[in-house]
Amino acid sequence: MIRSFIKIKPLQAGKFAGIILTLGLGIAGFLRPIPIDYSVGSPLLINTQFLALIGIPLLSLVLVGIVILETVIGAVRLLHSDRSIRSHATSNLGYSLARIIESSVALLGVALLVLGVGTLTSSSLPAPAGVGLLLGLMLVGIGVLVTSLLRTLVELYFHVRQRR
Repeated sequence: MIRSFIKIKPLQAGKFAGIILTLGLGIAGFLRPIPIDYSVGSPLLINTQFLALIGIPLLSLVLVGIVILETVIGAVRLLHSDRSIRSHATSNLGYSLARIIESSVALLGVALLVLGVGTLTSSSLPAPAGVGLLLGLMLVGIGVLVTSLLRTLVELYFHVRQRR
């Protein structure tokens, strides 16, 4: 079942693997299950908490771009199809709901990013405020990752159910 999902929906399978990897590395970065030897190189470059703090928002931003592109392509396909929007949404209600939530959180993430960057450029922030802003962006990034993970799991569920 999983192999057929990868073959039929490679983008969703890739998103799933990327999300699991990002969340796993992010959690591992903060919990530090592997001790770090600071005698090698610069401690800032191998600090796993720092990498998780920077990596999650950046990878989530890439995922937001993919989700928005997916949403636009799906909307164009829906508008050019013979089925009505209502019949399409009600035929797969769980999937439609998951896709709407994922797209909404992605668009909210873009809006919060624009507001955050606007705050940074409008005035100089003290360091604690900048860290707070980065933590806020990390929380938005985790929200994007989790909603995309849920949508991918819903899509996997419908794929497995359809195969039976």
